[in-house]
Amino acid sequence: MPLAPSELTVTEVSDDKITISWQESTYNGGAPILDYTLYYRIGDGDLTKLQDGIQGVLEYSIDAEAGTTYTFQLTARNVIGSSEVSQPVEVLAARVPDPPTVGFA
Repeated sequence: MPLAPSELTVTEVSDDKITISWQESTYNGGAPILDYTLYYRIGDGDLTKLQDGIQGVLEYSIDAEAGTTYTFQLTARNVIGSSEVSQPVEVLAARVPDPPTVGFA
């Protein structure tokens, strides 16, 4: 089986979108990597499969909700099986500040 993908990194974060990227597994277990499966957790929730069968790319974007914390983990799969999950990466979706208010005396 391959090792887990490495260097899971947040490459873009805004109030409505998060993009993460990763590096291929440093060891493929003797067979080419077929695809990746991305998992996520919102806040303190359970780790849930977000997308499987990711092929041909080393990044993924999701719609996000401002002010929400997301945790991502990833596995790699070859014909032998799937890796353990990667180290987690946590990100807080940006919150657009309210416009300033002007008070009159």
